[in-house]
Amino acid sequence: MEENSFEERHASQDLSSGKRKEEPFIHRLPSEILLCIFLISLRSSTSFLKPSDDKAAVEKHFTTTTPYNVSGVCRSWREFVVSSASLWAEFSILLNHPSPRTLDHAKSVISLHLERSRDLLMSCSIAIFGFFRVDTTHEIASYIALHQRRWRKLQLLFRREPITPSSGANFEVRSESSSGLSRFSRNDYDDAAVVNLFTGELNYLEELSINRASLFGVWDSKELGLPKPVPSLRRLSLEMPGRFDKLALWLSLVPNIEELDLSFYHSDPRWYRSDSNTLQIPTIRLYHLRRITVNHGILRGSDYNTLESSRASTFVLRCLACPSLTELSVRVPAHICVRYLHEFFLRSSPPLRTLDLYVAMGVPAFIGAEGETMVMDGIVELLVLLPTIANLVLTSRHFEGVGRLIQKLCSPTLLPCLAHVDFSISGAETSQFVELVNSRWSASERALQSVVLRSCNTHMIRTSRFPSRGLHDDHSSLPEEWVGLKACIEEGLQFEVI
Repeated sequence: MEENSFEERHASQDLSSGKRKEEPFIHRLPSEILLCIFLISLRSSTSFLKPSDDKAAVEKHFTTTTPYNVSGVCRSWREFVVSSASLWAEFSILLNHPSPRTLDHAKSVISLHLERSRDLLMSCSIAIFGFFRVDTTHEIASYIALHQRRWRKLQLLFRREPITPSSGANFEVRSESSSGLSRFSRNDYDDAAVVNLFTGELNYLEELSINRASLFGVWDSKELGLPKPVPSLRRLSLEMPGRFDKLALWLSLVPNIEELDLSFYHSDPRWYRSDSNTLQIPTIRLYHLRRITVNHGILRGSDYNTLESSRASTFVLRCLACPSLTELSVRVPAHICVRYLHEFFLRSSPPLRTLDLYVAMGVPAFIGAEGETMVMDGIVELLVLLPTIANLVLTSRHFEGVGRLIQKLCSPTLLPCLAHVDFSISGAETSQFVELVNSRWSASERALQSVVLRSCNTHMIRTSRFPSRGLHDDHSSLPEEWVGLKACIEEGLQFEVI
């Protein structure tokens, strides 16, 4: 009897062992390994959804993207994915001309992430481009804002194209404002459609990127009280209407910011106010700010939207003090360049390493020979204040008198640390650039490493267009006007004419 019992137990163990051996290997992976696999998949996964109004196509997309697809492998994987909050705390969704069905499904997926991530910190990027209903942005932003205390990194990009009968959008067409708005309709600025931010303690938010700042409110109210500071924020990217007072409020809440990207647009009549309100804004001191980029969305080769570029730059140069600044990229009209840049650098005294300066057309007083001389002399005086600059990017397509500036730069005592030069300027002769490079290269303490000239005049484009030249390149084909740089290039100078 005992022998039979022993044999039965032995047979049962063999049967169980056989079943385990038959079980697929992936079903027996430990949770720690599964977590690593899924996290790696998440980092390389971006949900890009093409326009589709077909329910099956939309559902197929979301079931073939991590983490939704891995949950369908087997029951054990599904249980693990659903119960692992860390797999849902980071996601990215990009929608291009989404249909209503696509948007509804995307919103349900966003809701799923917010729910299953539980109380973990959130990192998410949501971008919607093209044709979509205006209430979509408010709905998504409102739901995300409910979880703002859990934010760690957040990017919300809503670039809406006007919906017209010829746009092909397969949903209700809303009339656009007749006041000249090209990017948003008047419905975008409904007073009721404001999502309140900074209403709680945001102790973990590190990065915030918003291209529709007018959709959000950060002002104080009787119901919500004063907006709360965000001392943890390090990177801020804002696109907003040109209201200095509202931007000042944003920046007053982020005292430890290190990087700032700023763009102004003018398509918001509800936020309109004149430039005079800068006079009432006290200096905002941002002691940790290292990089400022103004109008990062504007094309370098165009003076489009110069007015809004001027307004954004005016705020930075008149209202900020940044003693730790190492990189500044601004797009300014000539009169702003002369008037406010000096004040900004005198006030900040930063250890600036990179200056990217786009000088656009200014007021009539700065047009003509005398105005150009004043601008060039002003830039030289500015550079005297910044001996730590190693990277100089200068763009100016309206000034013919830049030879005066190049002549001053031939002296190594001006910007002694200058290593990289990138010029897009008109009105300079090839011989002046050759003299600049040779004088810098022959300095007793050489710092120059590379020179890039972009469309500096029509003669150079026509006869001297060649790629980057360096130490190991063939220099026998150098155009005649650049032969004077042959020795510098052979010794290691990176030189490029575009």
